[in-house]
Amino acid sequence: MEVEIYCINISVSQLLIPILTTLILTLMKKIITLFFLIIILFAGRASAQDADMPDTGIINTIEVENPHLEAAAKATMPGRQVDSTYIACDSLTSTLAGGNGLQGTMFDVTALSVTGPVTITGFDVSLSDTCGFIVYYHAGTYVGTENTPSAWTIIYYTDTLNALPLGAPTLITLPSFLNIPSGQTYAFYLTSKTANVIQNYTVGTSAGAMYAHDNNLLFRQGCGIKYPFSGTPYSPRIWNGRIHYCYTDVVGVDELSMAKVTASAAPNPFVNSTVITIGGKTPKDYSLKIYDVLGKMVNEIKNINTAEVTINKGKLSDGMYYYRLYDKDEMVANGKLIIE
Repeated sequence: MEVEIYCINISVSQLLIPILTTLILTLMKKIITLFFLIIILFAGRASAQDADMPDTGIINTIEVENPHLEAAAKATMPGRQVDSTYIACDSLTSTLAGGNGLQGTMFDVTALSVTGPVTITGFDVSLSDTCGFIVYYHAGTYVGTENTPSAWTIIYYTDTLNALPLGAPTLITLPSFLNIPSGQTYAFYLTSKTANVIQNYTVGTSAGAMYAHDNNLLFRQGCGIKYPFSGTPYSPRIWNGRIHYCYTDVVGVDELSMAKVTASAAPNPFVNSTVITIGGKTPKDYSLKIYDVLGKMVNEIKNINTAEVTINKGKLSDGMYYYRLYDKDEMVANGKLIIE
């Protein structure tokens, strides 16, 4: 009997072990399944929140809540209702035509945005080979500082910039972005620090003359100069490349009403005079006001009843100005003027 009882005990133990193992495994599977369900649930809620975010319709933009920017926008664009502000990014290309080259190139850029600074984020450069590379900058024009290293600040430095084939743009992203206040000019010196490695540039027509611009940034012809700040500059020269930047833009709820009337200036930039052509509605007792970059009105023309208005430089200094066309008290068009 003892032997039989002993045998029965062994059989019970052998049966319990796999049963308990199965129960434990089943319980662990349920816990793991529950864990993943919780993750999926929270992910779904996050996706739903993302789906509720408004679509601005602009690539690479970030919506911002900034009452100071909106106040500045209202001050610089009276008569317009400001709905919201956002940060947008763009780029300005000089040229990639080539034709000549040297280690370094100096040039000036001017911020044109009326709603805040233009933030320089990087450059596309055209190099003959892989090299060490430096980007210098300072406020104001490069003219007079071509051979003065102490006037410049380094904003980018690398011992090895892997260049694409000459003529193809090689991207440089600044480690610290640079803000250029609206209406101000900054100088840049982009240079290879490796002997016999050059940047592409093109022979220009007049150093300091405007070469390319959009609504936010203006690029001027500059000079070629060896590294580091050595020798006589080759001038005028047009740096070959692309400037990457971001800016603060404004969405106005009355954009459609402004679009009914246009006012464009040509030539722009100009030296002595320019003509503003009014399109859309026939002018009737319109007025045109011109402001400097600080918002001070420097000229006003009243009782405009023709489609063309001549603006003379007169006593105005070289630089950037803003014009606004009014129908009684309502601003119907605006734009920028650049005097060289």
